[in-house]
Amino acid sequence: RLEWLLLSSHRSRIATTGATRDFEAAAHQKAIWLLTNPTTEALTDPTGSNPTLPARAQQLFADSARYAPSVGRTPAVAAVGADVCAGVTQTLRVTGAPLTTVRLTIATGTGTFTSGVVAAGGAETTVVIGPDGGIDVALTSPVPGTVTVRGTFEQPTLVQVERPNVAGGG
Repeated sequence: RLEWLLLSSHRSRIATTGATRDFEAAAHQKAIWLLTNPTTEALTDPTGSNPTLPARAQQLFADSARYAPSVGRTPAVAAVGADVCAGVTQTLRVTGAPLTTVRLTIATGTGTFTSGVVAAGGAETTVVIGPDGGIDVALTSPVPGTVTVRGTFEQPTLVQVERPNVAGGG
């Protein structure tokens, strides 16, 4: 659950700015406190500036329970359903670490990514995997033949850094 919360926090840091980024950071921190110290006092906003903060932290805490099993997903791109003919949309299921990016490229054949994209479609696109570890992407080819899709997956790594105490606060 902790890893899912950290992935979620990282994604919100990339996707938000200003006060929203600060709010999300505080909510994620409170959700982590709920996970690591469940006997903590009532969840409140210590500054009193945003009464919605406790509810957001509780939602993140609940989401971490729901989506934690998706954290260890093996990165993959797979066609959903039967192969389709030219001019018909094929759904691709992209799976991997939740809330990470995947760069999809048409390696061979002719096709266009037409949905599920966060960057411009075409023969290359970038998608963000959902909180459950998956996202569906539509691929359309105007001509008969095989289309091979390659995915370049973001692979998160959890690292701990310690800073020694230094006299004088430096």
